[in-house]
Amino acid sequence: MDKHPLPQIISLAHPSGLALDLMDFGATWLSCRVPLGDDSHREVILGCATPTDYRSQGAYLGAVIGRFTNRIANASLVRNGRQFRLHTGKGAQHQLHGGPDGFNRRMWRVGTKSNTAVTLHLVSEDGDQGFPGVCEVALSVALSGAMQITVDIVATTAQDCPVSISHHPYFNLDARHGCASTPFTNCCRSILTRRPNKNPIGRARCC
Repeated sequence: MDKHPLPQIISLAHPSGLALDLMDFGATWLSCRVPLGDDSHREVILGCATPTDYRSQGAYLGAVIGRFTNRIANASLVRNGRQFRLHTGKGAQHQLHGGPDGFNRRMWRVGTKSNTAVTLHLVSEDGDQGFPGVCEVALSVALSGAMQITVDIVATTAQDCPVSISHHPYFNLDARHGCASTPFTNCCRSILTRRPNKNPIGRARCC
């Protein structure tokens, strides 16, 4: 018997023509299709051929990243005078994207659902990937007019613990030229400064 359960596929569709497919494994987006003027649709995210293929890829395609997005230097953090050793991938010095068995590799529980919205839930136990305290996460995805998708992530922890959860799709909005030529605007006020090895140094600089 396969130890991995088959993923549950969730399909959302808006009257505008915008459509999104995701699954409970990793709360992963499988497909996002936007309507064109000629009544056709264009796929705008990169993905695998089948839902089961996502278990064997390492690019975090379309998945939710946690408990902590980005790198944690030397896979170690200190809280309230106590050091916590975090899990890493084989041979790795630093922890990346929450560890080798992060939120992207978990089966999320599907909660409320409508034609245009769904909420998924995940409980990360105390000590999961080395992090302290139970962490409960609720992820809501909703389609609305004007080709808009809203992703809302709420997390609570039972102990003092850094939490930085993000969504990790690869978008290609221009089928002709690829994503490298697509203009991108980030409306943040500051960005993290990082070392040459890509580890953040804990300081932000204004954009």
